[in-house]
Amino acid sequence: IITAVINLFYLSKFIKLDFKYRLLKEAFSYSLPIIPHALGGFLFMTSDIIILEKYVPTALIGLYVLSNKFARIFEHLLMAVNNALLPNYYRLSKLNSIDCALTFKNIYKLFLFFKLYVGLSFIFLFEIILNILVTSEFYGCKEFFYILIFAYIFRGLYFFCAYPLFFQKKTGIVCIATLISGATNLFLNILYVPTYGVIFAAYSTLVSNILVAVITFTFTKILKYPINISLFPIFLFIGINYLVAFIFMNADFAFIYKSLLFFVFISFVFISSYYLNLWDIRRLFNQFVINKLIC
Repeated sequence: IITAVINLFYLSKFIKLDFKYRLLKEAFSYSLPIIPHALGGFLFMTSDIIILEKYVPTALIGLYVLSNKFARIFEHLLMAVNNALLPNYYRLSKLNSIDCALTFKNIYKLFLFFKLYVGLSFIFLFEIILNILVTSEFYGCKEFFYILIFAYIFRGLYFFCAYPLFFQKKTGIVCIATLISGATNLFLNILYVPTYGVIFAAYSTLVSNILVAVITFTFTKILKYPINISLFPIFLFIGINYLVAFIFMNADFAFIYKSLLFFVFISFVFISSYYLNLWDIRRLFNQFVINKLIC
């Protein structure tokens, strides 16, 4: 309070009170839907723990929370990339929304590769991290971890699809998508956690993140805001990688062979994508990565 008073005293000569109803209405129409959006996000992230405490032993909840904590590191990395891209999206949209959509379509292709293979690397390294940081009693959290990683991959898709909605000040739509997905997460946990246990909490998080991405993408297309990405190849590509992660996490053979399998798969997909020029990846890689390194 003292700091605020001092600042107001020194800044008073630069401040002029001028009430304009139009600006106030515009500000409230943008910001008010963000309040339930934030509450929906809280429901989204905490409902699973609340339900688990009622139906699942504390030891299993501890495993789930541990895996979620590690998976959140990956989510924060995606949020950092999102925060870095967002100002550029706003700047380009003000200049030309069509050109911006084409540019960010290309960026998203690289972002998708980045998300998937950083995510797979997290899954690969998680087993090493567990061996170093925790005792064998906590190794059971591996079965939740890879599901949560893919949940946050879809959350990264939601971030990207929400760009045009925030730019066009359609925060009400973002709020609706968040509330629907949060309510779905709560409903699925209440309905299925008592039967299937803690593993379904991870799957409900995955389903809810897919839902919020699909709803946001659908509204963006309905309102004809330029985004220029197609969901089917994205879902197909993520699905293939999910299958590989599932095999990797559940395969019952030595870690050295898992490591070799992981390295071969990553190398094969990247090299084949580059030389077959899937999604025009060769030009994009040269344009956004090689040229930047040279410069």
